[in-house]
This record gives sequence, C-alpha cells and structure tokens, in this order.
Amino acid sequence: MRLDALVVLGAVTILSGCGTPAPPAPAAPSPSAPAATRPADQPADTVLGPDGWRDVRLGMTAAAARATGHFPSTPAPDTEGCVLWDAAGGSALSGVYVSRRQGVSAIIAAPGAAPGKAVHTPEGMQIGWPRARATAAYPGAIATEGEEASRPVIEVPGHPKAAYRIDLEGDRVSSLALQLTDQECYE
Repeated sequence: MRLDALVVLGAVTILSGCGTPAPPAPAAPSPSAPAATRPADQPADTVLGPDGWRDVRLGMTAAAARATGHFPSTPAPDTEGCVLWDAAGGSALSGVYVSRRQGVSAIIAAPGAAPGKAVHTPEGMQIGWPRARATAAYPGAIATEGEEASRPVIEVPGHPKAAYRIDLEGDRVSSLALQLTDQECYE
C-alpha cells in the first residue's frame, strides 16, 4: 500500500508541473523602430502649422474661431475688414487676426512661453531661436540684407496658401505667426 501511495504522489507532482504554460515574455522593441520626430519637450499641442494651432485653423470663420473658447473678446471685424482677437491669458497664442472676408487670416504665437510650452513650427522654429538655426531649418528663406532680412515670410511646407511671418531682432526670432499668404490684415 505504501508503494501505491508513493506512485500516486509522484504522479500528482509530475502532472502538476504540466499545467498551462507560462505566457511568453514580451518581445523587446525592435532596434530599427523609428524614433519620435518631435523632441519630448515639444508636445504636439504646441505645433503651429501647417494650417493652424490645436483647433484654430487658418480660414475658419469668425463664428468657428469664437466657438473654440480661446478668445475671451471676439468683436466683429470692422468695416475695413479685420480685427485682432487677443487669446486668453496664459495661452501659447498671443491672438489671431480675423478678416470679414477670409476668417482667421493669421495666428500669432505668444512670446515668453515656458520651456516646452512655446509654440513652434513642425520644423521646431520658435521665438528665441538664433537666426542661424532658423536659416538652417528653412534654407534659402531668410535673407541676410534689407527689410526681408528682419521680417522674412517663409513658405509653409505642405500648405501652399500659408506662410510663416517672423521678426528678427538682432540675431534672434522675436515673433512668429502663421498667416494666409494673401492675408489682408497687415502689411
């Protein structure tokens, strides 16, 4: 009888190890997986371009722009056709120009944003960038002499009806806007 008990105990021990196999270990990430195209300190919601910022889009109607909630005061464009709407305090935007005929015709980045919160183009350009870095991001777009050297208009890759308008003070980008190429609100 004792031999039968040992055989049964041995069989139970062997069979208990034959249960459901353990799940396979997760696969290691592929070394050839693509890297993120945007640095971690530049979240997607700070990208200005190619057609807007967050839910604000070039060409959207005044009513649609008003509905975004980004602009606390939204007067109608004057008889000459344009009005500047200031963005809510703490926004990454300074404001937008709204045209009676074109809707949102320019979206203007706010200066002085905290690191990682500054509005930037998909190519990374933002207020505070050195001229050399902006020139490298947009080869041939930034002149070195004349008025074009301090206030260049740069074609927006992927949007033939839009341009970036920047101001350069000294050797730094001091303002950044995304505008319709045929905007009628300012020079």
